Amino acid sequence: MASLMESVVNFPVPKDAAAIKSFVHMTDYYRHWETPQQEAFKFLQKVLTRRSLLAYPDISKPFTLVTDASKVGFGAALTQEQGQGEQPVVNASKVNAKNLAQYGITDLECAAVIWVVKLVRPYLYDSKFRHVTNHAELKWLMTSKDLTGRVHRWALQLQEYDFEIVYRLGKDNVVADALSRAPVRTVVGRTPLRQVAKGSWWMGRSQRSRPRTRLSRA
Repeated sequence: MASLMESVVNFPVPKDAAAIKSFVHMTDYYRHWETPQQEAFKFLQKVLTRRSLLAYPDISKPFTLVTDASKVGFGAALTQEQGQGEQPVVNASKVNAKNLAQYGITDLECAAVIWVVKLVRPYLYDSKFRHVTNHAELKWLMTSKDLTGRVHRWALQLQEYDFEIVYRLGKDNVVADALSRAPVRTVVGRTPLRQVAKGSWWMGRSQRSRPRTRLSRA
């Protein structure tokens, strides 16, 4: 019997993302969600939201805003590089109303951007940032001269921000994608947004000219 299990017992230690996915998919095939799995799930939730993982925002450094949208909801992560890799400052998600669920995917992605820039405006206003998305068509929102209706209104709202649109493959946009597909009405961050908005750096910021939006690839 032991020889029949040899391929599993001697399965090589994963050395890259592809190997990890391969092993996880194999174990997932035999999954059962019981008490140990529930405890592990709760533990990971706690780890991902602990203060030591969440970065305290540094307004002297650029932010990265990652968004994703689905029929179910919106997901977003505001991150910052502070010498330890890309760290989350804010994670947020939102359950879509029934009318939003009727939007096409491009409109949904646009609506997600509008929702989150309003939510984290104290961090982003008058600061240059990157907007990472797996929906390259968002470039159209900022470059088309033939916009009408709600898309035109959204484009006007985004003109007060200075940001670069960065395309990232969907398979690599894991955080925002997961949040958008299992949304809750919550925002997780180390610094309350109302506290940020009352800071002297925010109150003293001035208006500026219309920024230029660019598209690149992550």
